[in-house]
Amino acid sequence: MHLWQVICLCPPAMLPDERRRFLSLFGAQCGDPLHPSMVDPGLSFLTTLKPGEALSVLQERHALMLRLGEWLEEWRARHAEAPEIVQELLLNHIQILLNAEQVWLEHSIHMLKMALLQTDCTSCS
Repeated sequence: MHLWQVICLCPPAMLPDERRRFLSLFGAQCGDPLHPSMVDPGLSFLTTLKPGEALSVLQERHALMLRLGEWLEEWRARHAEAPEIVQELLLNHIQILLNAEQVWLEHSIHMLKMALLQTDCTSCS
């Protein structure tokens, strides 16, 4: 489990009953290892959140992905002496996954913001 998943699943202000519910949902999502879900277990609980809460979680995850990308670039700069091909392949894999995650997060954050704006506008009418 990643740190951001723990933070998202068990924030300090969460009541014990809520924490048990989220952990139960998380366990159910991880489910049968022979038939895994296509949904990242760390995101499966988003459906239980209000749009504003989901937006906050995704914004935090986006900030984390940006920091990870910066760390990877710094690491590459420090180890610039011709890395072995396998090491370079692994670093490229990590970079591509981070880039894809950032694109998905930016798209999802935009969609949630638009949905929240639309909800705010309809309640103003």
